[in-house]
Amino acid sequence: MNNSQEAEKIWLKEALLALERSFLGQGTTQEAREALLAAPGVRRQQWRAGATVFEEGEKPRGMFLLVRGAVGIRQDTLSGREIFITDIEEAGELFGEVYFLLGQPYDISARSLTESAALLLEAPVFAGAQGEALTRRLLRVLAGKAYQLNRHLRVLGSGSLRGKIAHYLLLPGARPALSREALAVRLAVTRPSLSRELAAMQREGLIAVTGRSLEVANRAALEEYL
Repeated sequence: MNNSQEAEKIWLKEALLALERSFLGQGTTQEAREALLAAPGVRRQQWRAGATVFEEGEKPRGMFLLVRGAVGIRQDTLSGREIFITDIEEAGELFGEVYFLLGQPYDISARSLTESAALLLEAPVFAGAQGEALTRRLLRVLAGKAYQLNRHLRVLGSGSLRGKIAHYLLLPGARPALSREALAVRLAVTRPSLSRELAAMQREGLIAVTGRSLEVANRAALEEYL
């Protein structure tokens, strides 16, 4: 088997696994997932680290299903600052689906955070019986995205930086270990301001900071900032 054939075999295995993990492929057979990969309107997309996936103002060609790597979704401001929207990091995650379904240009941008690959699902794949089943599964995806957006808005809606940090730490669910730069983007604040506030909160015994890890040290006191 030559290198090209081996690479194709690896890609097929990764794509099938991503589909199996995705809401779009859960509960389907291996044969059904293979048929989906071969269906009209399913295209392979690959990006190097830092490459543009899509830009603000572009019209979507379809929706993306991450196969490997990570993609950062951001909104640029006139001042040049990026506002964190979300990071797509799990194989099988969908992104860009709302803009595709609405048929409107992106008002956000996406960059590949690492070397990444995805499936681009274009309009033809949503035709016929297969398309009806995919559309039903999309409802679960959209419901999950709405839930996560609500969580993010609760954090950003806090009146102070300390309130944002408190909401971020006290919301239920797992928190990734983020660099200070990444956390500052997520909270829509500057890195120096975040570092100063984290240091102050640690001195006051509210939180414990170890490297990238942030832990609640005094929950009752931290809840006062919600």
